[in-house]
Amino acid sequence: MRSKESILDGMNIVDFLMRCKIDFKFFCERVLGITEDGGIHPFQMEWFYLIQNNDRVCIQAPSGFSKTTIFIAYSIWLAWNYRNKNILIISKSMPQSRRILGIIKDYIEDNELLLELKPKDFQNTWSSNDLKTTSKCRIYCRPYSINIKGERVDFMLLDEADSYEDTTIFFDHLISRMNPGGKIALISTPEGPTRLLGQIKSRDKGDYVFKTYVAIVDEFGNPKKEPYEEGFSIWPERFPIEDLMERRRLQGEQFFQKNYMCNILTESEDTIFSMKSILNCYNEDYKFNEDIDPEAQYFIGADFAISKGPRADYDAFVVIEKKDDKYIIKNIEIHKGWPRPKKIDRLKELYNTYSSNRQTKIIADESNIGTIFINDLKILGCTVIAQNFHSIARKQLIQTLANVIEGEALIIPRNKNDLNAIKLTDELTRQLLGFKRKKMEETSSERLLSKHSHDDIAMSLAMAIKGAIKQKSNKVSVAMSN
Repeated sequence: MRSKESILDGMNIVDFLMRCKIDFKFFCERVLGITEDGGIHPFQMEWFYLIQNNDRVCIQAPSGFSKTTIFIAYSIWLAWNYRNKNILIISKSMPQSRRILGIIKDYIEDNELLLELKPKDFQNTWSSNDLKTTSKCRIYCRPYSINIKGERVDFMLLDEADSYEDTTIFFDHLISRMNPGGKIALISTPEGPTRLLGQIKSRDKGDYVFKTYVAIVDEFGNPKKEPYEEGFSIWPERFPIEDLMERRRLQGEQFFQKNYMCNILTESEDTIFSMKSILNCYNEDYKFNEDIDPEAQYFIGADFAISKGPRADYDAFVVIEKKDDKYIIKNIEIHKGWPRPKKIDRLKELYNTYSSNRQTKIIADESNIGTIFINDLKILGCTVIAQNFHSIARKQLIQTLANVIEGEALIIPRNKNDLNAIKLTDELTRQLLGFKRKKMEETSSERLLSKHSHDDIAMSLAMAIKGAIKQKSNKVSVAMSN
């Protein structure tokens, strides 16, 4: 156990405690003993000030740069300096949550000064994921799930927030747990624009402070551009430039950029849809809408579900407007478990809603029972084009859509007031990024495969785009190669 005498190191207890209250770095290094690898660095102090001075904070930071450690230290600092506060640390899994609380307990129990936080009845107030202190504070850790409901929180710290799968839990169950005046801080190495930090940014109306940190900076402290080896590590004691360059060699550029430069736009060689190109198609001025431009044409892609069960695809309908070599997504909708008449009625309704004197067409998947739906729609007076999904045709659809997106000819609505558009275009983005190229060893040919659990929205969009393309545009090549 670290003794009070060694912690104070001759300093007056009153002055020491006052210094701990106003100096987080001093508290971490002197009380917690976080001194290895140079102790607390300026970038870690910036995290502390961001959380202290703002109610809503999102921090992107490199992998291995003590994000969890700072959350742990901050929680103990809060319990040491405040009273009657509920401090919740959220992690991806239950084992991770218990590990974090175990570290907090070890800090307290192995420290003669911090031991004052441990109540006499700790057997009744401490558990594997919950503890109460003599300052009437409660520090507890929970995995990211809907089971968080019922809690009341003053400080909510979300560790590696971009690793969480179901982002709706944050908006539905976590934000509602905050006490008035409570703080939320999320920290993570970024995983992609459709993950939690990206979704918060898409919806944000000035409530959150966003800050990104990179491992290598220039002489002015700005993110370093190539050549990285001439830059400066923000944590040279633990990650010298030579070590970072070795990690770059071992990981490859894509994973190095994500993990250490917080750059999610670098693509792997097998990527079909470029992340950068997709994001360039995002437009915050547009919402989903039913407005009809008399000079435009409208195309509805319809991909029908062919199986049942939790992993089955949805019926996906995507409406686009074509005008002046631009393709605007007007609407996306997905449905699960709909009977045949309901699907037909909805497509007929969409056809009527987006009826144009110039042209309105439904492009529908004819595979499996799709031919039956197509005949039903034709009987109702809809103009319908059948699309088969054989491997060559599917490849042409995907490649044509990739060319349109690469040429930034697609407009993807991302207005922050249209949460339905944000949600569905997030899913569209995930599906697009799931498509990869794969060389077939037996034939040496190339196939385009989806590694995402669903591809229904992407394929509906691809069908609508194909239906809209009549000739080569001056702005984007739409050549369909085999």
